[in-house]
Amino acid sequence: MKQIILFISYILLLACCSKDVDIQKNRAISVPIVPGAGIRMAETAKAAVEGTQFPANKQDVFRLCAYSGASAPSSDYQNTYFAEERVDSGTESEGKVPVRLAEAQYYPTNGDKVYFYAYAPNATIFTEGTATVPPKAGYTITGQEDVMYAMHTGGIAKVSDGVQPQPEFTFIHLLKQVRFKVAKDASFPEGKKVTGISIKGTTSVAVLDVITGELSWDAATGDLDAYSDGTGTEITAEGNEIPGNVMFAPGGEFIIDVVADGVTYSGVTITLADAGVAGHSYLVTLTFKRYGIDPTASITEWVVGTAVNRDIL
Repeated sequence: MKQIILFISYILLLACCSKDVDIQKNRAISVPIVPGAGIRMAETAKAAVEGTQFPANKQDVFRLCAYSGASAPSSDYQNTYFAEERVDSGTESEGKVPVRLAEAQYYPTNGDKVYFYAYAPNATIFTEGTATVPPKAGYTITGQEDVMYAMHTGGIAKVSDGVQPQPEFTFIHLLKQVRFKVAKDASFPEGKKVTGISIKGTTSVAVLDVITGELSWDAATGDLDAYSDGTGTEITAEGNEIPGNVMFAPGGEFIIDVVADGVTYSGVTITLADAGVAGHSYLVTLTFKRYGIDPTASITEWVVGTAVNRDIL
């Protein structure tokens, strides 16, 4: 009986050793996924990035989804390899900021290719894909979200020899950005200040198709607080730029209310010459006149373009 027990113990020991060897072997042949990322040249963003890179040493700079198989998903979206994985940035080196998955992911050992889809910032609501519906990332827009998107759909498989290819992402902005400047003509009094600017009745719920990168909008609307400061920004003949900016749905026209020296100028219409394209940043100059506001606007920072001016009379 003792010999039988010893024999069984020996067999179990061999099985455990064999399992450990298999684990070590699998670890040895596993190849990690190491993404690279940047933002399209000549574009800057307020909430997430400055310039053409993500900020260094920051958690959750974007989220990454991946599908595996023989081709990128086009009708069936169930074969998710991983979804909504957090990507962090590391320490800047030689002018570049590296990014890395917060939780390590590896290429399939069966040779399947991997297809990547990235978005920023982290969504308010995320739903995984089904047999017929692609994954969706939902956002409630407050004016501070810089919604960006990138994909790498060439398909990358684990290689057995040589340098392992890795996905490189170039993010594009999906919203427009607006900044404000306040000025006056000779008819408007000296010493007045703007203390508030709000964008009225703009769409506020956006849904990103993670596969195509298309952003759709719900019917819901709301007001966005573009500027609110009791100290205010002085209205001068030379003009002063309002601190900060606001990002919201593309479109060539929007309405604002402006508060200056306790007076609310309601329903000021801003018209953008190029239809308010996603990825463009607009500087709107509000010129105060005795009888109202006359706005103008120019495209700056993200993409260079046409100016717009608006008088406030």
